Amino acid sequence: MGHKLKIRVDIDNTICTTVGTDYYQAIPNYDSITYINYLYDQGHEIIYWTSRGVGSGQDFNNLTKKQLDDWGCKYHDLKCDKPVYDLFIDDKTKSSINQAKNNTLKENRKQIVLLDEFYKDKKVCIIGSGNSSNKHDIDFLSYDVIVGINRIYQTKYGPYINVYYNSMSKKEYSHFPDMLEKISGSNNFKYFYCAPWSSGPQTRKFMASLFYFANVENYTYNKRLARAVGRRVNKRPLTGISALYHVLLSQPTKVDLYGYDFYNEKYIDDKIKRHKTHNRLHDLESNQEFLVSLIQEHGEDKIRWFR
Repeated sequence: MGHKLKIRVDIDNTICTTVGTDYYQAIPNYDSITYINYLYDQGHEIIYWTSRGVGSGQDFNNLTKKQLDDWGCKYHDLKCDKPVYDLFIDDKTKSSINQAKNNTLKENRKQIVLLDEFYKDKKVCIIGSGNSSNKHDIDFLSYDVIVGINRIYQTKYGPYINVYYNSMSKKEYSHFPDMLEKISGSNNFKYFYCAPWSSGPQTRKFMASLFYFANVENYTYNKRLARAVGRRVNKRPLTGISALYHVLLSQPTKVDLYGYDFYNEKYIDDKIKRHKTHNRLHDLESNQEFLVSLIQEHGEDKIRWFR
């Protein structure tokens, strides 16, 4: 991160919805709060600046501080002395949150095949989050492209990853800023591929805003990939299976798989116990059967599964 900014952030109808001056009934906007928290984590100085009570003379400092803390806001200072005005004109004003919210994730609806330049005629290594990847000494220099699945960025392999695949859903909001901070700081990172089974416009807006703040330009959002694989498995496809299927579409010369344990040996320490959710949402046996069928179809010389 380069130059640190001193950022003053309004409160009412910026990080929360407030009707008139009814501050007690303010409803937090967690998307906007997450944006500001991300800037805080990037090292910028966050000062919440509000005009609450300036016109009436009432003291709303304690209420406002309690609300910020209850909403999980990260900040360095709170000031309740913002002047009341109808229009503010200044050469330094920037509407970063609005710019971020106007940034969008555009889904490619015409085709699934993307990133051909990364995979075609290449040697590809795909690393899942299973513990078996620790059993092997992976020679990263022998591959043209390194692909990481979901939270592999948290591991020792993170700095080597060129392309990340994630099934981003609203439930994963909490770890996404941390992911972007780590992968955007890696010299090897080239592309982020989001292949969700389903997600709404709110999720896409949230993701797009964080890409904006992290200065990540090369990303793709595509439901069709996961849904194409979903026709081959029961319930929902695992992200690692979708990624493998996608890579194979681009005709690589070889694909090596590490950490594909189907949750038998968990590598990533998952504090929210998502393996239980995975067992409910995914048919692990069906996904594994589809993987085996892909190996049989393409040959063990082309797809090697290290367990």
